Amino acid sequence: MNEHRREALLMEYGEVASNFRHLSDIRFKLLAFLPIGAVAGAGAALKGENLSQATFVLSLFGLLVTVALAAYNTRNDQLYDELVGRAASIERSLGIPDGNFANRPRAWLQIWEDKPWKIDHRTSVTTIYAASSALWLIGVFAFLLEASRRLYIAAGLPYFEALRHLYVAAGLPYFLTPDAASAIFLLATILSTVCVLLGVKALGAQRKKQANRLRTQAAEAVSKAVGLSMLAVADTPPLLSLCAQLGGKKLATIAARAKYYSQLTPKSLSHYIQSGSPLVVAAHTIALLTDLPARWLFDTVTNRTGAL
Repeated sequence: MNEHRREALLMEYGEVASNFRHLSDIRFKLLAFLPIGAVAGAGAALKGENLSQATFVLSLFGLLVTVALAAYNTRNDQLYDELVGRAASIERSLGIPDGNFANRPRAWLQIWEDKPWKIDHRTSVTTIYAASSALWLIGVFAFLLEASRRLYIAAGLPYFEALRHLYVAAGLPYFLTPDAASAIFLLATILSTVCVLLGVKALGAQRKKQANRLRTQAAEAVSKAVGLSMLAVADTPPLLSLCAQLGGKKLATIAARAKYYSQLTPKSLSHYIQSGSPLVVAAHTIALLTDLPARWLFDTVTNRTGAL
């Protein structure tokens, strides 16, 4: 490695580490204010027994903000992983295979060996966002249930009254007053908890499914690009179509990129594509077209992390 390349990597390493700390700082700030805001807002919305339209609007707003912050945090997690991977790659390129990022200790602590609950950042963060969402969702369901109760009363139907008698007859602990408001909040709590748990499970399954599809498409694209010049790639519609799916872009955009790079001289193209083995060149070629990290594409096609 020449000195210019080494200095460039050292500068990039400093920026990567700085961005890593910045994302971590954003995460902890969100986690510090989100539970407090959720408890304060939900407490104000659910104060008293009068579940008004303002309660519904405030609870729905708090729920939407919490979901938006959870989505923002998920995107930050993607950038966080890429920063860790890039920093580890730079450490190895600089001859530091045992660096702070290259050899990060895994989250080894678990609760309940038969049904493990990992003690790691994302499990904790997911729990906080799920609990905050459930708290806001109670206000949404409470208003809807109260509106339904009033419709039942107006129609002369005794459903909620029967529910109250059932609660008293069951001899349940007297931690709730056996009136209509208690039944409303109890049902709202149960419904919100079930909805959040099912939502977290469904999103987790969807995330795993999409990640597996992305890895499969990435490995296929890089394999097809092995040994092909950029000009040949630009003249291979099936590969361009696969890159469009992989990069989440229109086929015309991918084709335009391939055409642009295919017109560059070999010397100019060398500024975009790293020289090396055919797999390395193919990974950088697909990276140019899809905006995905070449390192991740190479790791995927070689199955270095065992993800496929």
